[in-house]
Amino acid sequence: MLTVEDARRFATVLPEADFNHAGSRKDPVTGESLDFGLDILTAHHRLLEQELPLSVLHYVPPGTVEDRFVRAVRQGTASIGLHGRWPDDAETDSYGHAKYDGVEVLFNCDDVDWLQPTDRHTVFVHVDKWGDLPRAEKLAAHLGSTVLGDAQHGW
Repeated sequence: MLTVEDARRFATVLPEADFNHAGSRKDPVTGESLDFGLDILTAHHRLLEQELPLSVLHYVPPGTVEDRFVRAVRQGTASIGLHGRWPDDAETDSYGHAKYDGVEVLFNCDDVDWLQPTDRHTVFVHVDKWGDLPRAEKLAAHLGSTVLGDAQHGW
């Protein structure tokens, strides 16, 4: 989150989440890592502004916050991911992996490392630890779509 307003919107949607500095912060005297410890909803605007940018990673049950989360994103960069296990597909010699399979929507970004902000959203289909292009193509075709761009290593 790059603005105080962004941080407050996300804190309202994810009240139980632990927010952190987006990059590491060190005490200038001791060199020790500094943790983020403000209450986003009650902290003075100027104090919170000094702590930006912030990040948050929070797990919630599916179907509990998605609508509010999407409304909170606005122009910021964020993602919603759902881990699962794609069915085995003997035709392509592909087998599901619960640890690596899933789907992820990146808002206002088009790379899994969040280094290329854009004004569009990107859907990633995660397959296998090392990627499985035939499987990704088949899953995309099942939805009436195609794989766009090069493979990226995500989860």
